[in-house]
Amino acid sequence: MTELTGLQRRVLRAMSRKPLTPNQIGYRAGAKQVFGTGSGSGRGSGHRAFGAAQQIIPVLTSLRRRGLIAMTSRPDGMSGTAYFLTEAGERAQ
Repeated sequence: MTELTGLQRRVLRAMSRKPLTPNQIGYRAGAKQVFGTGSGSGRGSGHRAFGAAQQIIPVLTSLRRRGLIAMTSRPDGMSGTAYFLTEAGERAQ
């Protein structure tokens, strides 16, 4: 297995065995809110804010493929997914 990046390590340290949403993980790992800009013409364009999940989801995908984290349903019953550490993920922290 290749070495983990700094962001991957921060994400693992921010996680627990308790399921967390990507935004919760992102903010715990120190990701900042992302702002998008657009031309302002047309539907869905213009200045808008995105949560920390925008930066964290690719990292979560790579950690999941390595078997360090797993997906589950959100504990609050809302739509979307949550992530938690596997035993391998706890050892890699």
